[in-house]
Amino acid sequence: MTGRTDTQGAELKQSAADRLAAARDEYAQRARRGGAGRDAASRYAFQMDGVVQTIVDAARDRTSTPLVVCAVGGYGRRALCLHSDVDVLIGFDGTIGAAEENFVKAVLQPLWDLRLELGQHVREIGDFAEPDLTNPEFLLSLLDLRYLAGDESLYDRIANSATSHAPATIEPLLKLVSERHSGFSDTLYQLEPDIKQAPGGLRDIAVIRHLRAMAPDAFTNGRDTDADRIAAAEDFLLRIRSILHLFGGRDVNLLTHDLQEKVADAMGSAGSHPHSRVEALMGEYFLRARAVTRALASTERAIRPRAQGALRRIGKQFEVTADGVQFANPIARTDNPRCGSKPSESHSRTTVRCQNRH
Repeated sequence: MTGRTDTQGAELKQSAADRLAAARDEYAQRARRGGAGRDAASRYAFQMDGVVQTIVDAARDRTSTPLVVCAVGGYGRRALCLHSDVDVLIGFDGTIGAAEENFVKAVLQPLWDLRLELGQHVREIGDFAEPDLTNPEFLLSLLDLRYLAGDESLYDRIANSATSHAPATIEPLLKLVSERHSGFSDTLYQLEPDIKQAPGGLRDIAVIRHLRAMAPDAFTNGRDTDADRIAAAEDFLLRIRSILHLFGGRDVNLLTHDLQEKVADAMGSAGSHPHSRVEALMGEYFLRARAVTRALASTERAIRPRAQGALRRIGKQFEVTADGVQFANPIARTDNPRCGSKPSESHSRTTVRCQNRH
């Protein structure tokens, strides 16, 4: 193998540092104006790709073993905020020995020197033969696998393996959701919400998309009728998260009372006084989070049909769910507003607005 000179390696690392600094500055400017949503996160991830690829290129001559470097998790989804973890997978088509360990060190150390928070996974291709159900977090991160550098055929093998094992991750994924939600008393109504982890947050949006991608036949004609609402909620939540990261200087996701006024001002929330602007911000937050929790609930029902008696019915047309009162068969209601029966005059004037607020 032909090695690079120390000067060439230093120049590549400096190039990566300069690119990261420019990307952070661009992101921060948009965050200050409250505009660092989905597009800004995707743009920042694109710039991070260049940083990682430059460093991988500088280290590539450390081993002759075929390898691939991929983005996974939130980085794989291109949902990268200013201080998000940069989750990478390094896969080798062979045994990991001293040379391969040297390559891994040559990649990770410069990224640490750039003060990035890394989530690194190093695997041999044989590790993907069977899903490791004892490590559901890693399995779920593979659902967002994205190629960065190295052998593309090796990437295809890992991606195909992750896809084939995806159905096995459904129950572990739903269990993780249940455990996470229990930490918030299973309600989206938080006075100081965690933008990422709370019910209706960014993690729930990722879960919805994972589940719907894994079992598209569970939905009407494979169509995602909530896609626009989910995308709007994601953009709104990412705009908030970007401001929290900017003000906090680290991976901050808790929208505390102290930060709500700053976020409302940056977001341009309506109101002539700070209190009214905070009210407008939180009102929109609950609206967006409620749309996400409803989409997640309907997704889970489609993926894993509820047990008999799990919901309480009200007459023939309605049922009580965690989100309140809704039509028992919304599709039939859309196709036939009378749902197969003639409503009484009193029913035709009744609007159902009952909500379960925990």
